[in-house]
Amino acid sequence: MIEILKFEMVNKGALVARFSVKMQKWGGLVIRDCTLFESGDKRWINLPSKEYEAEGKKKYAPYLIYEDRETNDKFKEAIMNAALEMRNKHSAPAQRDAFEEVPF
Repeated sequence: MIEILKFEMVNKGALVARFSVKMQKWGGLVIRDCTLFESGDKRWINLPSKEYEAEGKKKYAPYLIYEDRETNDKFKEAIMNAALEMRNKHSAPAQRDAFEEVPF
């Protein structure tokens, strides 16, 4: 089970939110400094990474990665789905109290 912790909406450019992930099945391992991005119809997450420069451009090397690309993609997809669910909870309109509709 994946649990999203400390979810913080940012909404700056493509950056939607910052969050931490708790992996229950892995003894409660917490991965901090994850980010959720959206641009047009594309969505992706970034796990914690180290910034470096190559050919005059900023690049990022993730600290955590599965060697097998398919496994890595499934891992990130599971985290992204949990983050999107949390984003939807944070961006859903607040439910109105039934008494607010009473005119007095």
